[in-house]
Amino acid sequence: MACAEGQLELARLLLEASAAVNQADAHGTTPLSMACQMGHLETARLLCDADAAVGQASDDGVTPLLMACQEGHVETARLLLEAGAAIDQADAEGVTPLSAASQEGEIDCVRLMIAAGAAVNQADSDGLTPLLVACEKGHLDVARLILEASARRSTKPQRTAPRRCTSRAKRTRSRVIASPPMAAGAAVRRAGIVRVNPPHCACAHWWRSRRCASACRARLTW
Repeated sequence: MACAEGQLELARLLLEASAAVNQADAHGTTPLSMACQMGHLETARLLCDADAAVGQASDDGVTPLLMACQEGHVETARLLLEAGAAIDQADAEGVTPLSAASQEGEIDCVRLMIAAGAAVNQADSDGLTPLLVACEKGHLDVARLILEASARRSTKPQRTAPRRCTSRAKRTRSRVIASPPMAAGAAVRRAGIVRVNPPHCACAHWWRSRRCASACRARLTW
């Protein structure tokens, strides 16, 4: 609780008294995860210096890095990356830190994760990539940032050819089949990743994200 509340000196006192730095609660949440969720940077730094396990996940697979990105605590996320946190470690539903930040529209965390080499096309268990969740939520700037990152990486040679796949769009009943885009910069063109049309995902909710859909159409040739 000291770490969740950002009580730095109290946390320091407990560590000096040999408190277990990685002792989790009933849900598997560690003191470091609690500090990262609340954005207590100095408390998180203290725990990292005390050799806290930066990759220790809760019972549902949520890591401290995913928690920090989801809540938009960019400096805390940076600290975890510098401490060796796995950048693409996903939770039980396949959600990565980048995807969590994209869904919440936390553009600074998205920018940090992309700069650190996060997989921009890694899909969750529903087949949704960071680009798709950003479009679904109408986060135009996040979608644009992901597309630009994908364009830079798409210039590298691919070892395998793209293939056609199917996936169920989130919270829809229809099954979507989308061929790989022909234009460079598509965040869904890598082999082995589920293909869902980002404009379709954006307009699945009565066009409330139509600006994001337009941005995707401007970048991609379907």
